[in-house]
Amino acid sequence: MKIGTGSLGGKARGLAFAGDKLKKSSIYKKYSNVNIRVPNVTVIATDEFDQFMAKNNLWNIALKESDNNKLLNYFLDAKLNKKLIRNIKDLIKNINYPIAIRSSSLSEDSQYQSLSGMYSTFMLPNNSKSLEERVGQVCEAIKRIYASTFFVEPKSLIDKISQRMEEEKMAIIIMEMIGQEHNNRFYPTFSGVAQSYNYYPTSYVKRKDGVAYVALGLGKTVVDGEKSIRFCPKYPSLIHQFYSIKSTIDTSQHQFYALNTSDKNPMKKGENKNLKQYDLSVAENDGELKFIGSVIPNNENVIRDSLSYKGTRIVSFSQILKWDSFPLANLLNDLLKLGKDSLGCPVEFEFAVNLYKDENDDLMADFCILQMKPML
Repeated sequence: MKIGTGSLGGKARGLAFAGDKLKKSSIYKKYSNVNIRVPNVTVIATDEFDQFMAKNNLWNIALKESDNNKLLNYFLDAKLNKKLIRNIKDLIKNINYPIAIRSSSLSEDSQYQSLSGMYSTFMLPNNSKSLEERVGQVCEAIKRIYASTFFVEPKSLIDKISQRMEEEKMAIIIMEMIGQEHNNRFYPTFSGVAQSYNYYPTSYVKRKDGVAYVALGLGKTVVDGEKSIRFCPKYPSLIHQFYSIKSTIDTSQHQFYALNTSDKNPMKKGENKNLKQYDLSVAENDGELKFIGSVIPNNENVIRDSLSYKGTRIVSFSQILKWDSFPLANLLNDLLKLGKDSLGCPVEFEFAVNLYKDENDDLMADFCILQMKPML
């Protein structure tokens, strides 16, 4: 859905593009046990940003202020359009799941001048009994993202790519978060990033074969470059980082990120501070580690692809990448080909997956594309 007029911005445009291409493809028929989709998304278009800046007389301050904290305070004191607030209220009262408030500027995810990762993102539990409180949190997140448009780092980067700061405009994405609730923790079984071009191939893997990174829980683990599994979708069982037991323990993931849904004031601590890290034992108790975990048993120098042993737990993805319990590699290959053929250039996309068993004990999946863009 779209609120207001003007551009969707780069990130939202990529999501709309991905959704359209998925609907026209035959991938759905190939993977009958997988619900492949783009999350529910509402975009606040760039004209709302223009009105916000003009009515609050913020352009002069935004272009000249070099202190991020002072700039943020100016934006937090400013007022959003009353009609926009009403639209947000109508939206939020019909949503009962956690949401991510994300930036979607004109320059984000463009092929040659990407500003991806420069702007703020806020993840909200959206579970307060007070509708006004939930709406207030969304409005504050929007103003914080608007302010981040003019923070020092984005300004410097825009200056380097010979673009006028006055030409940058910000749309806002209100996106459904993908995951499942476990005792005030919300997270997917795993998240990842897939790229159709591999800059650092190993062994017999070729650059055009692509590469993927996957990790238990929210995608912050992968995006921030923390420990994750790196593999080529064409050769999924080839995991070079697991060349020895010691290397497996050293390079595998030991913690994961989840949204703390018990935080009653998620905006108070700022961006991403409402995400918490948990040990693998928590994911095992939640029933999520069983899909992607293995064990190095005590006094044994082998990896067992079952959690029924006592020993060191690791995130191996062996059941998926080695035994093909879920067709992740084939699905990534098909989606990368679809994206590359559609855009005419190498692509990358972020995704999140919920795995679960149906009433017949068959493994089912909810596979969501969170972002699609050209590779730089």
